[in-house]
Amino acid sequence: MKKTSKDAPETAPTDTSVLTEFAPSEQPSAADIAASPEAIPPGATPDAGEDKPDDKPPEKKPEEKPDNSPRAHAVALGYAPRPRKNGLTASINGARVEIGSRPRGSWQHEAASILHGWQEHLHHTGEHIQITRADYELALEAATKTDEAGNYVPHQPALSPHKGKGL
Repeated sequence: MKKTSKDAPETAPTDTSVLTEFAPSEQPSAADIAASPEAIPPGATPDAGEDKPDDKPPEKKPEEKPDNSPRAHAVALGYAPRPRKNGLTASINGARVEIGSRPRGSWQHEAASILHGWQEHLHHTGEHIQITRADYELALEAATKTDEAGNYVPHQPALSPHKGKGL
């Protein structure tokens, strides 16, 4: 147990390492600490650096970007996959397919997706490619018509930079 100067007898050793604690009456007050020149650097305010809830600006919600993915355009234009309509099924190459359903989307959408590399884009980036509605419609047209030589030519603004890299 350490002894303070009040507890020490008159004949106590003069070792100053024992006298490191303040007696309750000798403790500096909060006003003394705040008034000391080392407490506040020049040009600073007493509460500088403290984060008070009132000082924080209100948190802004991130803006929702419009979904310009080919999938969103397909849904809007009616080219998206459709669930079963009437429950009738047919066997095609040994697989049961619901009549009236499109599990992958319209043939136009699927052809445009293959021609422009939209699935490869999703695979490599983790996000759908973002294109305008007009570019989506032109991509559908490019996937359904050939040029004079009989080749399908992708619509450049809808073409993914990941086309040809594989899945």
